[in-house]
Amino acid sequence: MSKLIVFGGSGFLGKRICQNAVGRGLDVVSVTSSGSKPRQLGPHEKWADKVEWTKGDVFKPHTYKHLLPDASGVVHSMGILLENQNYKKVVQSNDDLLGEIQSFFKTPNPMKKNVFNTYEKMNHESAIVLAETLIEVNKNKPAFAYISADRGFPGIPSGYIESKRKAEFELYQMQPNIRPILMRPGFMFDETNTTDTRTKLKNLLNVAGYANETILLHLLDGLIRPPISTQVVANWCVDRLLDPEFHGPVLLDEMIHHRGAKV
Repeated sequence: MSKLIVFGGSGFLGKRICQNAVGRGLDVVSVTSSGSKPRQLGPHEKWADKVEWTKGDVFKPHTYKHLLPDASGVVHSMGILLENQNYKKVVQSNDDLLGEIQSFFKTPNPMKKNVFNTYEKMNHESAIVLAETLIEVNKNKPAFAYISADRGFPGIPSGYIESKRKAEFELYQMQPNIRPILMRPGFMFDETNTTDTRTKLKNLLNVAGYANETILLHLLDGLIRPPISTQVVANWCVDRLLDPEFHGPVLLDEMIHHRGAKV
């Protein structure tokens, strides 16, 4: 593998996939709606200078089709968790934790059709449009990594995980024209930021997980899932991209318990 295209490369996980791939000597191109570098990069993060930051719209293939013919792999690191997009600002803030958690769920009624339409468009349709465009212009059976999710959880409309699984199924049917890699992380945090809300939530999940193991004797295993860092997920993603024999899902438990070498 020599050239990797990351759609959503300036996002929370996407930037770490770019960083990891650069660290392994790959030529990396990030495609986002703005074409800009990630915000809040530290002065020591020189890896970003080695990424080609490009503007494109995943629903308009003519804006990025020219990048794909010689790509060894493509990553789809896009999508939404809640229709209320303010949650992205919330999880990166340093304010009151309780108020922030409450603001996550100030979304429209999840039973409304438009909520599910939003999930369908961003989590499912965008991946299929990208994969079909890749197959059209690249006949080398490239890898296609889709950032899916471990499972749904309380407070999140069912349409979220349903749209992810639907995309997984359809991408898997596109073999052998692509090699699908289906990443299933849980709640993610970044190892370089120890003060934002994601880190606070990660600590709460760790405490809840410990209580579930020692006091509740795994009674809440279906609800309480361990958090995972973007660095670990990125490492697993690039590992699987570089393994020409691998295809299929990469599960949260596997990533948590078998971290492997980190770049």
